[in-house]
Amino acid sequence: MADHAPKIRRLTSDYLLPPLDTELHFAYRVTIAQVNGKPGVYTLTLDPNSCILDDFGRQLGCTLMADFEFEVALELLASGDDELLYDVTSRQSLPARFRLVFRGAEQPRECGARLLTLDDDGQIAQIIPLRAV
Repeated sequence: MADHAPKIRRLTSDYLLPPLDTELHFAYRVTIAQVNGKPGVYTLTLDPNSCILDDFGRQLGCTLMADFEFEVALELLASGDDELLYDVTSRQSLPARFRLVFRGAEQPRECGARLLTLDDDGQIAQIIPLRAV
């Protein structure tokens, strides 16, 4: 499984409006990062902190709540057109069903990714663009 894991260090969303709505809580930012020294193991972080924005959408101030962090693995489901589709799994109970679409690139900063949330019927409920940082 680790052989098929994407070569990423850290993917993050921009500030989400509307926020990701999960069973656990709202999340205004989502991050997936590889755990150092554990190939194929990642953390999925859901940031519940809401922010006050200026007229340009820049953050002026945010709440200071703890993030929700989950250890996850990425299981390859399908590939095609230079994109890979992964199921996001965890031994912990995740607050939503997630899939990750990863588009490979020669330069890690040029990669594109999308986190998908699925509804109870397995249909895509939300698409969250992610960027490498």
